[in-house]
Amino acid sequence: MMLKHPESVHEVEGLSSHAKDILTEARKAIVQRPLQYGSPAINFDRAAAIATIILEDKLKPGYWVTPTDWVLLMALALKGSRLIENPHHADTQIDLVGYATLLSEL
Repeated sequence: MMLKHPESVHEVEGLSSHAKDILTEARKAIVQRPLQYGSPAINFDRAAAIATIILEDKLKPGYWVTPTDWVLLMALALKGSRLIENPHHADTQIDLVGYATLLSEL
């Protein structure tokens, strides 16, 4: 017996309508992100390079990497990578400023 792949997430049985809506939005994002930020592989490689630079002095014996280092600075690395690909994307600019502002609160 061959299973038919659903054409739409709304054809998937057993999920709530809310879960189906989330899947629909995720599907849209997967299609839109490369158009906004370029190849995911290139974007992730670039973000990893930025993260490496951010953590370079912190990845030495005796240094403790804090949650701020991992979460907030890595978010800045990802947003910075996206901004390199698309410097005029307002949402990325706003996110980058928001994350940078959070640094002053920690």
